[in-house]
Amino acid sequence: MGSFRYGEVYGILKGVIVSLELPLLEVAPITWKNKMIGKGKSKDASRMLAAQLFPQLSDRLRLKKDHGRAEAILLAEYGRRVSSGGNIF
Repeated sequence: MGSFRYGEVYGILKGVIVSLELPLLEVAPITWKNKMIGKGKSKDASRMLAAQLFPQLSDRLRLKKDHGRAEAILLAEYGRRVSSGGNIF
């Protein structure tokens, strides 16, 4: 997906979220990754942590190419923890 298309989709999704009055938390990747995975950790670390936190998904996080899926899971978990007022770790 090109940059322009990405920006367009991002804007549409953000508009829908705001219009539905849903909570929206925007966080920089470096912020949530440092809190959840740790500074300078590898992509394998994100897969391992996601599998540890969600063992029912571990079979979908076995391959190196699954690191994006693992990071999506960890980002959602970060948002859940921050939104609930709990500690990240």
